[in-house]
Amino acid sequence: MAFNSFDANRPRAGAYTKGAYFGAHKAIYMNRLQKNQKSQKHSASSQHPLSQTASLYFSRLMRPTEVAEVTKDYPDQVRKLIAGHWTLCGDVSAQMFRLLQESRADQLPTRLTGFRSSDGFGYGVVTHQVGGHQHRSVLCLYDPSVREFLQATAKDRLYFLLGNDDGDEAALLRSPLKPVEFIPLLAMSPDASEEQQRKAVFELPAIAATLSDARQVPSLHGCQPVEQVSVSLLLPGILGETLRTAMRNAARK
Repeated sequence: MAFNSFDANRPRAGAYTKGAYFGAHKAIYMNRLQKNQKSQKHSASSQHPLSQTASLYFSRLMRPTEVAEVTKDYPDQVRKLIAGHWTLCGDVSAQMFRLLQESRADQLPTRLTGFRSSDGFGYGVVTHQVGGHQHRSVLCLYDPSVREFLQATAKDRLYFLLGNDDGDEAALLRSPLKPVEFIPLLAMSPDASEEQQRKAVFELPAIAATLSDARQVPSLHGCQPVEQVSVSLLLPGILGETLRTAMRNAARK
């Protein structure tokens, strides 16, 4: 698949919120199931030969109004930090999560990238890296909720919650990205009709497969090669709950 892309910024040091890990709390992600259900991890390598070291997850974008309710059982430190702010949730491999726990604030670069598919639909990718491990959050820019989020970034602070695939813990990250850096993404996200949004859904498997390839986003650590990729795909709202469930079930296989 051919892409026309831009890179919004050079790698930036992330602001890792030390001590904001939490465990044994209610899950808030699509792929964090409760009541003894298994985590929804999908090994992309089982489907795509270019992705032998990648895993695919489904993410969640929380509006400020959702944060208080969803995090009511979390530690006070976490709730106070993200109260009233947009929060993008995803998951990383157990190996990357362990490195996140061991890292310092100036060891977590972040890159914002945008591209258009060959069919003309826009996507945004927020990449974090620690060691040779990258996490890529994929946003469908034609989704109204994503456009609402992009408009809010001009005045609101963004946080990331990255869950541990191997357990119930998560790491809280403050976004180092400046509001101006989201402007190109907003320009790539014009209003799309429901028909156009439905058409775009059909290319999501190809988008996920492409971004599971370690070569798609350059290393944010200079000479350190990208060895493993965790991709968190934010499903667009046009997908009804029935189809969302079907995709989650397919991802478990």
